[in-house]
Amino acid sequence: GDVLLAISTSGNSKNVIEAVTTAQKIGMATVALLGKDGGALKGQSPFSLVIPSVFTAHIQETHIQLMHLFIAGIEQLLFPPQS
Repeated sequence: GDVLLAISTSGNSKNVIEAVTTAQKIGMATVALLGKDGGALKGQSPFSLVIPSVFTAHIQETHIQLMHLFIAGIEQLLFPPQS
């Protein structure tokens, strides 16, 4: 039930590519947060979100916001509000 969250502003980080490849070999789900044009990782993960900017800071700021949204959604699923 684990999920690998791969983060690369270029989409070409060799260590992140290797992590995605290894995770997929063992059947782990992968989600990729990428920047620019998505690089080599674009399309490697079934769930890829590409921030189409050449400004690293803008890509990273958007990735941080997306991670906060992911965490909020996961918390709501795991710990639903009590009525």
